[in-house]
Amino acid sequence: MSVIEFILFPVSILVGLAIARLLEGLYIVSESKERYWVHTIWLCSKLGQVLLTIWTWRIGGSVGLAFGEHPTFAEMILSMATPGLIFLQAIALLGHTPKSTQNWEEHFYANRTRFFILNLMMISVTGYSSMRFGGVPVMPFFILFALSVVALVTDNRRIHGGIACLAVVVVTIGIGSTIVAAS
Repeated sequence: MSVIEFILFPVSILVGLAIARLLEGLYIVSESKERYWVHTIWLCSKLGQVLLTIWTWRIGGSVGLAFGEHPTFAEMILSMATPGLIFLQAIALLGHTPKSTQNWEEHFYANRTRFFILNLMMISVTGYSSMRFGGVPVMPFFILFALSVVALVTDNRRIHGGIACLAVVVVTIGIGSTIVAAS
């Protein structure tokens, strides 16, 4: 087993856990009578970010494949940080027992501080690795970071709705730009 395979094994587990948790959450939320559209948009955005992470590894522009034959311990941890943080965000968005959640709007605002602190950490790690290893435009990270700071300090529901929509647009642009870069 090469060093890259050794590192990608736990990373793949984290990616799989994040995808499974987000898909399960989308299913449960879609069946709920008290779903909240902002919460649902964030679930979709996080799923898109996991897929974007996988795609950037495919083209070799992110931490997953860009550190060479002999990655350092720090590079190994860095490669696990993004999918790990997205998995933790999925837990923050869904809780430990999502089927028992009655009101997703209340749940979202009760857990938004944890979610956006994790989001700031994930954006910082992913932005750093993108700048260090190249291949992914950096501007979306600055935009997402600024949006997350605003979301962290406000509880205005309209602002949260706008931020969630803008985050999806930025992630979509990020996915599109990496697809173009790979062509």
